[in-house]
Amino acid sequence: MIRRAAAVCASSVLFLVLLAGAPAGAADGVVLQLGERPPENPASVTGGGSVVPRFSDRPRDQFMVPMFKINRTSATAETTLIAVRNVSGQAHDVVISYFVDHVFSAPVLPDHVETFSLAAEATRTINLRDRPQLTGGQGNDAIIRGWVLVQHGDVGTGDVLSADYFRVDDAQNFATGERMVDVDASYTCTVWDLRYVAGGAFSGGTRLEVFIDTPLGFATPSFAVNFFDEPGNPLGTVTVSTTLQVVELNVAQLLDLLPGSPSPFGAMEIFFQPGTNGGLVRASYRAQGQFSVGLDGTCVMI
Repeated sequence: MIRRAAAVCASSVLFLVLLAGAPAGAADGVVLQLGERPPENPASVTGGGSVVPRFSDRPRDQFMVPMFKINRTSATAETTLIAVRNVSGQAHDVVISYFVDHVFSAPVLPDHVETFSLAAEATRTINLRDRPQLTGGQGNDAIIRGWVLVQHGDVGTGDVLSADYFRVDDAQNFATGERMVDVDASYTCTVWDLRYVAGGAFSGGTRLEVFIDTPLGFATPSFAVNFFDEPGNPLGTVTVSTTLQVVELNVAQLLDLLPGSPSPFGAMEIFFQPGTNGGLVRASYRAQGQFSVGLDGTCVMI
């Protein structure tokens, strides 16, 4: 579940440490380990009539951006832009809550909240780089990750908003975008599926973006990534332990942990462990230093 402030309405010891964190270092971050594939539960596979997460295809009264990223090392480095539109014929208040990714603890409170009135048929675009209140992500003010909650000022009174977001990297000529996630639906899944590419024209490989509702810390992995080549042969599993709600991983680094020489093209299954309440998954694919594509994962199991 989304937690809001009241005012806002493992079989191997081989591991790779990212984002300056490790169990021995007592700092926040991510630990990747070789592991075993979690057992499947066919009875939980999504069936007809089930409510699954969706990137909103109609006006709603609350949305979320599962992951934003701001790189303040340069004016042309990566940033995230969000846009909110009022599709109704009268003005409405909008509340935006920003959650910078610190070490997880409940309840999760926003680091910054802003409220504004949006005129009938008006659109407000916000470059998150322009929000100086967003600081201190993972102990690094230069590169900040987190997530965003966008709400109608009086949630439940009407579906009058539409919303989208873009990740833009001027320096690298990359950009991806998507409609925001519809929070009114069952917005998380426990098993996701999506492809990876790490060769050919896609010289920049695949970046996996994951939102975890409740990360489990370093003692227990929050999720596992199962890899398959295109014919469907299992390549191995990497588990991810973290104290953070949003994680960005370079898939090439995960493949490097697998035995042998894994195929540069295939698929990933992302299994969220019990206790996490599931999460959201998407990926971005970068090609030839000037093209990028963003794809959302497919929810396989609620």
